[in-house]
Order: sequence, then structure tokens, then C-alpha cells
Amino acid sequence: MENCWQNFKGYTYAGKLIINSSEKLTKKMLAEIKLPKDAKILDLGCGTGRTIINFKSWGYKNIIGIDNSPASIQICSNRGLKPGKDVFLMDGTQSSFQDKTFDLIFEEGVLEHFEDFSPFIKEMSRLSNRYILLLQPNHYSLMGKLIDIAEHLCGRNVKEYSYHQKNFVKVLEEKGFSLRKTNYTPLHEIFALLFKRKK
Repeated sequence: MENCWQNFKGYTYAGKLIINSSEKLTKKMLAEIKLPKDAKILDLGCGTGRTIINFKSWGYKNIIGIDNSPASIQICSNRGLKPGKDVFLMDGTQSSFQDKTFDLIFEEGVLEHFEDFSPFIKEMSRLSNRYILLLQPNHYSLMGKLIDIAEHLCGRNVKEYSYHQKNFVKVLEEKGFSLRKTNYTPLHEIFALLFKRKK
């Protein structure tokens, strides 16, 4: 992933359209659970810092991000986010935060890059005291398949694995979280899964 961020030149036109849809979906999911604006939020795998900036613009005051890529943290810094305050260089499978520190753990476009995503799920479930929100590419929808094929043809430089929603549900159920809500972007190229800690 480090190589990906080192060579990052911005999003393509198609990429921007997909991102726009995912941002609307994220905002909708947050509104449906009425997440308080002072909720403690962690963006796991913050990449360019786009999500952190969006959450702040939506009024969420306590969001931070972590990423294990120094290049990612530099991109975030270039966009005005402060390392050590807004973003942290940290492994998403072994962070230094205490158990149940956050009200919401948010993940978008991270888990599909790993053949075994369970270490990330284990850490997310340790850190969340209430919600986990996952946004993942839906390679099983028509648009998702087309995007996947197009990216392969264009020489995508980061591997993606194809996961069904049930793959995430099974692992998070085992970690004490239940699926509360499922939603999609308009063309179903991305799905969102909202989990809540069981009492």
C-alpha cells in the first residue's frame, strides 16, 4: 500500500463519481443512526484524509485517522491535517488505543486489499464501544464487476479480493457485533454494513 500512496496523483473522473456516491452513502448511514456530533470516531486506513475532512465538514468534532503508510500521512498533512493530532502513523491491526475508545470505527476500501482481513476486524471490535461501519466494493454487482474489470485492464497497482457481505457479518458476529443496517450506492458498486455491539 505504501507504493500506492507514494505514486498517488489524484482520482480519475470515474473514481471521483464513485467517491461522491460513497460519501453520500456514508452521510446517510450516519444520519440514520443519529450519531452525535461529539462522538469519538476512528477512520481506520485514512489514506488521503478525505473521510476525515468530510466528517469534519459534516460537523463531527472528534474524528481521527490512522494509516500504516508514511506517504499517506504526508498526503494528509499536505491537505491540512496535523500528524499526531488528526492523523497517526499506526498499524490498523495493532493500534495503541485502549479498548472501546471510540463510538464509531469507520473503514472504507481497506479490507478488500487483504486475503485475511480478520486481524483488522479483531482490532476494530476491540476499539469500538458501539458501532462499526464498513464500506466495501461490491464486485458481485454488475457495476462492481465492470469497475473491477476496467481497473484490471488499466493496470491497477494494488490487489483487491472479492468479498461477500456474509464474510464480514460472520467475523463480526463472532466478535460480539450484530448487523443493523445494509445499504448501497445507487449502482450497487459499493455496499455499506453497519454493525452495533451486542449488549
